[in-house]
Amino acid sequence: LQDIYYRRGEYDKVLDYYRKIAEEFPTSEIFDDASYLAGQVYFKRGEFVDAIDYYKEISPQSNVYRFAQYSLALCFLNIGDSDEAIKCFKNILATPPTNKLDEMIVNRTYVVLGHLYFELYDYDNAIAQYKQVPSSSPFYDDALIGYGWSLVNQKKYKEAISVLDRLITEAPKSIYVIEAHLVKGYSYTLIKEYDKAIKIFSKLVEQNPDVDKYKFYLASVYEKKGDLPSAEKHFQNIDPKSAMWADSQMHLAGLWCRPAMKVREASVRTIKHRPHRLRQHDA
Repeated sequence: LQDIYYRRGEYDKVLDYYRKIAEEFPTSEIFDDASYLAGQVYFKRGEFVDAIDYYKEISPQSNVYRFAQYSLALCFLNIGDSDEAIKCFKNILATPPTNKLDEMIVNRTYVVLGHLYFELYDYDNAIAQYKQVPSSSPFYDDALIGYGWSLVNQKKYKEAISVLDRLITEAPKSIYVIEAHLVKGYSYTLIKEYDKAIKIFSKLVEQNPDVDKYKFYLASVYEKKGDLPSAEKHFQNIDPKSAMWADSQMHLAGLWCRPAMKVREASVRTIKHRPHRLRQHDA
């Protein structure tokens, strides 16, 4: 009955049944299930500290233990305690999965723990988690995009490109495919393989003619390459109503100044070494 009330969203009745079960069957297996559902109620209400108390009641031998630890980790993240969240995630990974549901939560945990390490700038540990996710998992693409970004942040651009190619090839319908192309283009730009970056961004512009940020990235690569007419063309194609328009105008102003400045060698040097903040939105 408690489960039925939970599915109906009748949360007060869920908590009533938890109290009855806790009073009458505190050592029964159903107590763990009741504690989990009570914790879920408080989690849904955003009352994370209360939810933590219920999840902590659940035995490691319970069928819902891994799910409780996952929710417990999210509670700790919501109250800003990353260390406790990591402990909970590690509890989930401490023993191998024994069924499909276990396998699902374990692989999801690898991804989320990887993302957490990523946010903490611990890219080695992030990569170690992402690499545990098998290609058969529905979270494989999520792991690969995190893996790719981690390598980029370690300045291992060629390795990142290789990982992103796997995502594009092995998960062509993934929601992360466009992001993978963008990160590839960004990586090629950083290693000065501008033609490869241009090819990627050109295709994105062709496929998404109304997305101005792709035009901006393409124009920025042309600018870095030194193909100023092409850079100017794509900066000018950006819609004045776009969020990218002000930045594109800043770049255009820099481009238009260059020919006039060439008559004065000192000014040319000044332009070439202008503050990087003027180009902070380059691809």
